[in-house]
Amino acid sequence: MSRIGKPGAAGAAAPDSLATGYAEDHCALDWPLLTSGIYAPVLAIGLFAAALAAGITALSWVAIAIVFVTAGWWAAGGVWLHYVWPTGIRLNESGLRIGGLRWAERHPGQARTRQAIVPRQYTQIFSCPWSGVLGIGVTTDHDVLRAMKRHAYRGRRPTPLGNLATPFMHAALVIWVDQDQAQFPEIRPARAAAWSTNSAPGFHQPIWVVPTRRGAELTRALPLLPLPAGTLRDPAEMTGEGSPVADWPAS
Repeated sequence: MSRIGKPGAAGAAAPDSLATGYAEDHCALDWPLLTSGIYAPVLAIGLFAAALAAGITALSWVAIAIVFVTAGWWAAGGVWLHYVWPTGIRLNESGLRIGGLRWAERHPGQARTRQAIVPRQYTQIFSCPWSGVLGIGVTTDHDVLRAMKRHAYRGRRPTPLGNLATPFMHAALVIWVDQDQAQFPEIRPARAAAWSTNSAPGFHQPIWVVPTRRGAELTRALPLLPLPAGTLRDPAEMTGEGSPVADWPAS
């Protein structure tokens, strides 16, 4: 879902929005992620089952090959589908919010404390008023996206909290916030036995990243928002040499 409004227009972008705003739910669910996480595995398993039922040796070998290829694609990104599923964007007259917004809107005043671990930071809410936004922009730059994806460790290493990058994202909203004005969720390392390989801590930092499926619409929406002067910036400037991203742990 996404809606763009002009100042003074009727309607709202989200339940808590005013007249000007942009809303996008499930903004991480692009077709490569959905295919690698759902469609390809279901197809591969179905084909393998059909090959076994038919008893055709050649078809069975083809099915096995497809299963292995699909498993590799799933491991490369599809495995994270259910973690990034809740991610959304809300931009309105008062500021911005990213993360697990639909649940928060349905449960006002509550927090998903059981989900507040580093691998599941996508379920939590990161918010900032416009007065605390130092820079914001949409990017499709391959180098910027690759850098953000490379550092989205999801608990496998110390993870930049607020970097909600996803494996196959083709466009992203990049935000530079004043940490004194931004509101950060309390997120702890994953300590349960099931998370033994994803138990590294996260660290709060000023560069937030969230994927978008509608980069062109979001780009058009930004100038309509009450941003401070000079806030619209090229994300390459906010993530390149000398930026806060340079202080993130090396991959």
